[in-house]
Amino acid sequence: MKRIRVLIRFFFGFSQTETNAFLVLLPLMLIVITAEPVYQTYFMSNYPDDLQDRKLADSLIAIWEVPKEKKTTFKSKKEKFIRKPKPKPKRQQQKFDINTADTTQLKSIYGIGPVIARRIITYRTNLGGFIEASQLYEVWGLDSTVVNRLTEKSVIAAGFTPNKLAINHCSEQELARHPYLRTKLARAIVNYRLQHGDFSSIDDLKKINIMEEKIFLRIEPYITLD
Repeated sequence: MKRIRVLIRFFFGFSQTETNAFLVLLPLMLIVITAEPVYQTYFMSNYPDDLQDRKLADSLIAIWEVPKEKKTTFKSKKEKFIRKPKPKPKRQQQKFDINTADTTQLKSIYGIGPVIARRIITYRTNLGGFIEASQLYEVWGLDSTVVNRLTEKSVIAAGFTPNKLAINHCSEQELARHPYLRTKLARAIVNYRLQHGDFSSIDDLKKINIMEEKIFLRIEPYITLD
């Protein structure tokens, strides 16, 4: 022991008091350093998984003990968050009567400007009114796409009766304004009437040489005897 003290004093340059203090502190330091490893090795080795098991058991108990009402509330909130609002039904635009529509109503259709709108009304007037939607294709400048849009937004009133031409009284000029007659047929009708007298039947128009069957079928709804 003396020898150890001499070596310590010689190596560190300690006094005798300092050497004695060093010898006392040295074993205490060794005890402190080795205390934790010894504790883990000899005292905790018998229960290595006890802490983990307790944590797992506590978490399971916490899950099992969640109140049912709380779970239901959470679920309902989640469903409420996910549920999308019902889209509002689109307001259906009311259709207008193609035989009474003015230029403002006609111009509401995409593809119809002021010129085409006036042209539709002029053709409708000369024709005597539309009795079929397909007659809109006869308006110059109206393509099929615009006609389809127009027929979707307009109607022909049930029971509509077009304006008719009295073939026993109308002049050649009046008859010629009609899109289905024009000048040549209008003159032929007047000449036939002058030669044979008034028409007794609408079918008498078929006796005119240039009156084709398809033209007669088109003009028939628009003529009357008186």
